[in-house]
Amino acid sequence: MALRHALAIAVAVLGFGAAGCSSSPRIGSKIPFPVGVDDCSTYCRVWVPPTYRDVPEVVCCKPGKVECKTVCSRQVEFQEVVRPGCYETKRSPCRCHKEEAYVQCAPGSDRWVPTTCGCSCGDCFRHERIPPTYKLCEKTVTDKGVEYCAFHEPEYDVVPCAKTVKQTVEVYKPAEYGVTWRKELFEAGRWEWRKCNNPAPAPCGPCAAPPPPCGCNVRQGFGSAPSRD
Repeated sequence: MALRHALAIAVAVLGFGAAGCSSSPRIGSKIPFPVGVDDCSTYCRVWVPPTYRDVPEVVCCKPGKVECKTVCSRQVEFQEVVRPGCYETKRSPCRCHKEEAYVQCAPGSDRWVPTTCGCSCGDCFRHERIPPTYKLCEKTVTDKGVEYCAFHEPEYDVVPCAKTVKQTVEVYKPAEYGVTWRKELFEAGRWEWRKCNNPAPAPCGPCAAPPPPCGCNVRQGFGSAPSRD
């Protein structure tokens, strides 16, 4: 019983392997006989091997990836600057002018002076008022300048400020592709009937003339075909 089971498994495996190879010749394969044949000719069953063609195929040799790269960029920023206000001490210019004035040289005085009045009663004197004496004098008067504080308003301005900044950016490196050629099945292998020039064995129907003897005309060299493109 065990031997029969093992034989059944082996037959199934062999049948599966034979079914998987459809392109290989199978001598025992049954194909229908040709239709509309000549009774005076011989037909041979011939295996026509499969034909292949070269097909281009784009393949990825190196996949794309993202790389981190450090780059330097120049950034310009505008800043507002201010010059603060301040106080400055100033003085007005000095001015000079001349003035004239009368100056008393000698003060006034009183005195008694002898005089003769025509009488003989004694010495006679009379009173005299001596006025003061003056003279004209010039003097220079100087007015000193006045000191004061002057306030300067603050000054505002906008100036550019440039600086270099390092940044890490992601750079995509594209994939690299190439072209390879692969074999593609152009026509599967098959069995077909070929007419031979050898006459059919007797008995044969009425024929006009027997064909000249020759071997079976089996075409060879189906192992390649033109490219699809």
